[in-house]
Amino acid sequence: MSHAFARKLSLTAVLLGCGTRKELCARFRTVNPQTEVDLERSFKWLQGRALPRSPTVYEDWARLIGTHRGGTWISACSEEAFLDELCLLYGANRNDLLARAQRFLGEGGGAITTSDALLGQFVAYSWAWSPFHTGELIRGRLTFAEAARARLDVTYTEDIPGGRIELSGQASRNGRVIHANLVARGDERIDLLLLAPGRPADILVGLLQDQTVATAELQLASSRIVLFRTLSDMQGAGTEGSCYIPFDPTALTADLERQGIGVPLPGLADLALSFLARPASAGALHADAADLARFLTLTVAQG
Repeated sequence: MSHAFARKLSLTAVLLGCGTRKELCARFRTVNPQTEVDLERSFKWLQGRALPRSPTVYEDWARLIGTHRGGTWISACSEEAFLDELCLLYGANRNDLLARAQRFLGEGGGAITTSDALLGQFVAYSWAWSPFHTGELIRGRLTFAEAARARLDVTYTEDIPGGRIELSGQASRNGRVIHANLVARGDERIDLLLLAPGRPADILVGLLQDQTVATAELQLASSRIVLFRTLSDMQGAGTEGSCYIPFDPTALTADLERQGIGVPLPGLADLALSFLARPASAGALHADAADLARFLTLTVAQG
């Protein structure tokens, strides 16, 4: 019974886009700030070593996933029945949800412990800093390669009209936060902060900042950035054409198709534009776990 509970809890975690036990606990707190779902208890539950003693955990759970069946049903139902309910509520792909839940349990709660989940190439979208392309997006490509001492070699490129800009450096990580300071041969450099999900790491969100290089006067700039993994057999896709893209869902969807991420999910371009355009809160520019969860929930629901 404890192992069935663990599997149902892991299904809930990946459905909601949680990459770690900490994020799962935070989601429970959104429906009940005094919930008994905490890090210590969730560790034992996901290992199949214990079950919740309080029925309020199941009631919080029912509110969290939005089922009308109630907490008593969640506590007694089989894993198969629970999975059926999630697929019905969210339109999720059953096999994809099962596979993600197994990876979540296999990684002890979804925390990234090696670089394997990030290795590969991503297409990146952020705001153009050039005054000649105000209000447009700029497309770049970012590659992660394995480096010594659990670090990552990072290369970021933009094919601007005057030629290719290539910046490189190494990234360090603190849990799921990736920090890279990338430098080009000239004076160009960018500071990159990314938030990664649990496995698989196919979508990243974050911030980039530094000085602009296309203005007469010195300016500092920052932007949100969203990255999507590209297919391994399309490494050279989308290198032709302008890197500047109108802030328009149709234009972005067409560009995503050219860049080799497969067929973009319905709503993906709208979600990306909403994230990039979200106004600052109290003067601070944020990219947080809730932003990432929206993308992951979309991929689970339509996978």
